[in-house]
Amino acid sequence: MARVAFILHHGGAGTCGSALSAGISNTAIPYSVDQFFWAKRLAKMGVGPSAPEVRHLTVENLAELIKDGIGNPQYREKAAYLAQKITEEEVYLLPWK
Repeated sequence: MARVAFILHHGGAGTCGSALSAGISNTAIPYSVDQFFWAKRLAKMGVGPSAPEVRHLTVENLAELIKDGIGNPQYREKAAYLAQKITEEEVYLLPWK
């Protein structure tokens, strides 16, 4: 059972993978290296809203980002769908199956 409604993170590949596997809507506020790629990818996959780079972050746009991330049911649905697909893929790859 999920204990959070939305995950806001830095956009590292491992964190993105964990958030997607959990099936929770999420987005990233990137600040270096590959985080920009993953932040754009999460938004393109539809699991969360597009976020500004950290240098453009304000209290106002952060509040709107969180409200949108929590309030948009399409993000939750897409995140749950992708989590199911990830789970199916992982089970398929287990050597004893």
